Amino acid sequence: DEKSNEIIICISASKYPDKTDEFAEEQLGIKITRHSGRNLLVEGQIVDRNKFCKYFSHEENIKLSLFISRPQDMPWLLASKRVTHVITFETVIKNYPKFYTVLHEIVDPTHFLALVCRKGACIEPEKWTAQDKPLIASEHVHHVTRFLEQMDIKLDKYHLDKITGSSEGFLVNTAKYLLADTIVETGRTLEENNLEIWKIIIPKGQLRIGLYGYYN
Repeated sequence: DEKSNEIIICISASKYPDKTDEFAEEQLGIKITRHSGRNLLVEGQIVDRNKFCKYFSHEENIKLSLFISRPQDMPWLLASKRVTHVITFETVIKNYPKFYTVLHEIVDPTHFLALVCRKGACIEPEKWTAQDKPLIASEHVHHVTRFLEQMDIKLDKYHLDKITGSSEGFLVNTAKYLLADTIVETGRTLEENNLEIWKIIIPKGQLRIGLYGYYN
């Protein structure tokens, strides 16, 4: 059955493609080739079968396909079995109920997840009330909720708006939001938009990138 012999790996279209491609080649034995300009074709070549066979089929006639998407679409693509695997940061997948299996993960040494605010903002959680809740723009609802819970900040003291990208813009272009969560690498985006880190949720050296499959 040709269909059952096809491995369809979902990878990021434009968000940290170098991280994805490096992980695929060094950890999984798959060399990813992307094309320039508006050409959306991505090709995968098995260059190290020993590495590849640790996580995928040993069959010689396996068909390898790559599928590009935004990180926000990866969870439902995997949960609905439109793809067989996903390569992404753990925060993309683990933000949802357990529909996935962790097949392989490594630590990414350069990125971390943080709650950010406007530079100089006064953040006083002890003054938050159920009648006067601050708005938080959140891509990573599960991680933020759990983190605030660990700080003993109750759910009824703030409101999370689930968003699907560019969270920093919710602080730059409107005064409605007090905080936003974001993945930080160099911090340049924060600096250029007069933002700063309030709290670090997952520190540098603890955030993982991985290969995830469907949970059976």
